[in-house]
Amino acid sequence: MDPPPNVTSTDLPITTTLELTRKYAGSTETLESGLSDENDDVDCIGKTQRIFKSIYKAASSLIGLILIFLSFSILGALLFLAIESSHEQHYKIIIRDERASIIEQLLNEPPPQTNSTVETWKKNVESMLLLYEETIRDAVNNDVSSDSTEEIWTIWSSLFFVFTVYTTIGKHVFSLLSSYETPMS
Repeated sequence: MDPPPNVTSTDLPITTTLELTRKYAGSTETLESGLSDENDDVDCIGKTQRIFKSIYKAASSLIGLILIFLSFSILGALLFLAIESSHEQHYKIIIRDERASIIEQLLNEPPPQTNSTVETWKKNVESMLLLYEETIRDAVNNDVSSDSTEEIWTIWSSLFFVFTVYTTIGKHVFSLLSSYETPMS
């Protein structure tokens, strides 16, 4: 069958063009579906390559490098905060509990009036305080301050630690590189 005379596909609405294509050219669905799968794969690969190229271009710019540096710094700070903060809180809870226990025991046992019981009471209080000192010493040996109300590991102290690690690693690498330099003759 021949197409109608003097009619182009741009002159017809879309539905009419599709009807004419099916009527005069036969069914093209199988041809189009085979080509569209290959074209979709090529388009998908091309889009993915363009996306990766744009990401690489953005990341290799000065602003991109600064953003990557800051992202790694914040991620490292959050990691240090998660690890060290729980460690710190563990020891501070022990100190607070020991302090509360001593206060409760002292309130329950007021100082006696006779000299013989006063000496016993003093020995009991001294043993409680020695136990409290041991608890604090254990916390301090594990790098936790004895002040149970002040937190050492905040996001800012963690960021400071991250930057300290950066500078320490850089210094070590630089000293290794400078030790391998050959003297000029």
